[in-house]
Amino acid sequence: MVPLEELYVTVVGILLLAALGACIPVLLQIFRDGLERQRKRTSGERNRGTEADDADSSASARQRTETTARLTCDHCGATNDSEFSYCRCCLERL
Repeated sequence: MVPLEELYVTVVGILLLAALGACIPVLLQIFRDGLERQRKRTSGERNRGTEADDADSSASARQRTETTARLTCDHCGATNDSEFSYCRCCLERL
């Protein structure tokens, strides 16, 4: 009969290999996206950090925060976004 320790090590090893196998396609896609962004940046297709881009991004961020209503939890007083049904701190219903 196989000792329990060897069986445990074998099962954990198989699970780790399966997890690694599931992560490899995701990591490859992240790597490809990074290469594509770098290619666009160096070729001039995408200009990061220009004043117009910064102004647009800060204006859209300001608009998002202004339109997002805040709710205060009656139980703990934490501030939550209006889309939440439960408090982010104490998990009480809002």
